[in-house]
Amino acid sequence: MSRNLQSFVRQVLLESLGREYWGVGGAGMIFVCPEDQTVFLQLRGEETTGGAGQWAFPGGGIHPPDKDEDHWRTPIPKKHVLPDDSAVFYDQALEEVVEECGSVPQHKVIDTYLYEDNGFKYRTFITSVKAETKIHWHPEAEEESEWESDGEGWATLKQFEDLDLFFGFTPGLIAKTKKAMQRKTN
Repeated sequence: MSRNLQSFVRQVLLESLGREYWGVGGAGMIFVCPEDQTVFLQLRGEETTGGAGQWAFPGGGIHPPDKDEDHWRTPIPKKHVLPDDSAVFYDQALEEVVEECGSVPQHKVIDTYLYEDNGFKYRTFITSVKAETKIHWHPEAEEESEWESDGEGWATLKQFEDLDLFFGFTPGLIAKTKKAMQRKTN
């Protein structure tokens, strides 16, 4: 079977079967420190939906304001599909960092990655933090979110390559994260 035909069949199957996501979209934030080539990661808690015991970045679902927080099956209804450039993505990413880390370190967005699946969109903001900022940032989850993580820390490039990463780290996002970690600093 040709690669194009395989891709087409896969897409048709995914559309017909649908996948389930937490929300109609989602957003997260990756913090890298190019000065020492590290990335901030969290070990997903055992009670999380999907990826328990895997390393991930702070993030979560986006839910329509008129609906309860819930899982959504793809395809996402057109009226709930978020525009690619929606400010909701960045706002949600910041909210998730506060929930899961207690505060947001001073950072600069240096890249983004958009994952799409039949109307579901997850935007990841890849950010740069200075080594000085990293030293003074002490992440501690808000009480109601403590269950989401069983620990966190800064991983070197080699560690990042060897860790069991959450499925949200798609090959494209992994490549962008590595590139950001190795970015030259001024």
